[in-house]
Parts: sequence; C-alpha cells; structure tokens
Amino acid sequence: MKLGQKISLLRQQNNMSQENLAVAMGITRQAVSKWELDEVTPKTATLIKLAKLFNIEVQLLIDNDAEIGLEIQKSPIDKCADNTSKTYERLTEVKQHRDKIVKRTPSRRELIICAVIAFILMVIYILMSTVFKMSVSAYYLYRMGAYIILFILLVILIIEIIKYFRNKNK
Repeated sequence: MKLGQKISLLRQQNNMSQENLAVAMGITRQAVSKWELDEVTPKTATLIKLAKLFNIEVQLLIDNDAEIGLEIQKSPIDKCADNTSKTYERLTEVKQHRDKIVKRTPSRRELIICAVIAFILMVIYILMSTVFKMSVSAYYLYRMGAYIILFILLVILIIEIIKYFRNKNK
C-alpha cells in the first residue's frame, strides 16, 4: 500500500476531511490532496507529525509493504471520547443505584424492630409508673416525656408502614 493510500485511509478512519487534516497539520488542503494522490511526498518532520496525529508508528507510514488496517490505533480524541462515554455510563449506574437506595422501602424486619422498641418503651413506662413511687411533679414530668417519646416512635412506625405498602404496590 502506497503512502498516499495510507494517509487517505487513516484520515477517513478518523472521520477527518482533507480540510480538517490540513488544519491539524498546519498546511493547505491542496497539499493533503497531493499526498493522497502520491504526487508529492511529505517531509520527514511532517510524517512524524502525521504519525503522532493518527497515533501510529512512522514505520507503518513509510514502509510500502506494511498494511494499515487492524494496526491502526485510536486517535487521542477517540480515546478521550470512549473514556467520556464510559464515565457517563458509570455515572448513570451510580445514579440509578443511589435512586434505589433513596427509594428503598423498609424491610419487614425493620418494621418489627421499630414496633418492638415501641413496645419495650411502653412496658418500661408502665413499670416505672407503677413500681416506683415518685413525687407527683416528677411523676407527671416523667409521664409527659414518656408520652412524647412514644408519640415520636409511633409516628415513625406509621410513616414506615405507609412507605412499605406504598412501594410494595408499585
């Protein structure tokens, strides 16, 4: 394969027009056209620049026996685009996982634990109020605190039960 054919193939595989390649190389479009038609051979410094641009060895360009095809590596722009798409896919997976956690329904076990804690607190309240003798003011203060704690726990339990059944029906 001749040098002109290789340049043309590399340019096309990298989705570049002759104009785009010319701008990247700092030359005119006509010069690129002459290279591809094998009318003119690029200078050594230009060949090195081309090899870097297409991310291949200079030897692949200048050796007429070397076939370009599978040996072509992706350009840095394509590698960056691949990495960007992989990063986007990973971020999407993380977001979906986060959404599952946020929308997670309480398990039956968690509901039972919450109910058992509420029950234990009620038993402690009953035992404290009947077994131990307290002054009237301390008793009412204790009783008011116990009611507040029980009320909070029952509200939490009711909210969790509602979430459980709401998400279970979806």
